[in-house]
Parts: sequence; structure tokens; C-alpha cells
Amino acid sequence: MTSSQQPTVAETFARRVHLHRQRQGLSQADLARLLEGSEGAMDQSALARLEGLKRGAKVEEAVALARALRVPLYALVTDADTEAEMARDARLGAATATLERIERAVAEAVEAERQRLAQGWLMGPDGQGRGA
Repeated sequence: MTSSQQPTVAETFARRVHLHRQRQGLSQADLARLLEGSEGAMDQSALARLEGLKRGAKVEEAVALARALRVPLYALVTDADTEAEMARDARLGAATATLERIERAVAEAVEAERQRLAQGWLMGPDGQGRGA
């Protein structure tokens, strides 16, 4: 493809499969496992050839890949990196960061309460330490 040419559907498909696979932190082997048992099952080497433009994809494989990657099929055959998609990804990233902060805060609060309760158990009702 020259700089003045539009990418072919096959080139776009291969690039988008690679992009969505990496966005989800999946290796080719991971994706192949997700495809096992589907009508469009592919092994890791077939995925590598597809992403490397050494082979195309059958319709069944394209549909199975979209399902395994949890994206609509059009997201694999078009350059759908629209502002809306990028905004969604940004919101998802922000939400994930917020959830991680909440999880840390809850874990810290649980640990502080556990320590407080343990300290209370060690002290008798009169404020004196319990004997061993």
C-alpha cells in the first residue's frame, strides 16, 4: 500500500484484530483459546498469519473473532477509531482507575477495622490488658 492508497479491507481487518487483541491484553495464543469450539476456530499460527497478512479470514472466522474480542464486526473492517470510541476508552480507563482507588481505600479501611477490633479484644472492658 502506498501513502496515497486506502488500506484494503484485509489490511484493515488484520490491523484491527491486532489492535483490539492488544487492547485487551491478549496474546495470539489467548485469542486462539477463546476461539476454540467456535465455527471460526483458529490456532495461534493462523492468527499470526492473519495479522501478518499472510492469510485472509473466512466469514465464520471474522464473526468468531469479533465475538471473542467483544467488538461489533464493523469495528474490525473499518477504521472506527472515532472520537466517540476514543472517548469511551478514556471513560473506561478513568472508571477503572476510580475502581482501583476505591478497592485500595476499602482494603485499608478493612485492615484498620481489623486492627481496631483486635486491639479491643486485647483490652478488657475496664481498659486493662487481658492476661495470657
